[in-house]
Amino acid sequence: MKLTTVLAAAQLVNDTLRKETGARELSTTAVGAFLCVAMDEGTSMQGIEKSLGITQSAVSRNVQSLGGGRPDSPGAGLLTIEVNPYDQRQKIVKLSSHGRKVLGTIQRIIDGWRA
Repeated sequence: MKLTTVLAAAQLVNDTLRKETGARELSTTAVGAFLCVAMDEGTSMQGIEKSLGITQSAVSRNVQSLGGGRPDSPGAGLLTIEVNPYDQRQKIVKLSSHGRKVLGTIQRIIDGWRA
């Protein structure tokens, strides 16, 4: 796959996520966190941390902004966070129904490129 195709796909993902979330700006790390969860639904916060090579606080901040948010800042509603029933210290991250819809939109656009 050509680098220009990869970069165009990354821009598409970013643009689609921004449009769906209403965010004016979306960091590369937030896009990466969304894609980590999309590729491995049910991954842990630690799994995202290892996959992206970022700090635990950066994972937490980005997952919150893509999920339900905080009391002072609503999230995008793309992710859900659950406590692991087997290890109460661990949090599991999944796509919400809205997150699945957005992922489907991204996949359809990319599939159209391949046709």
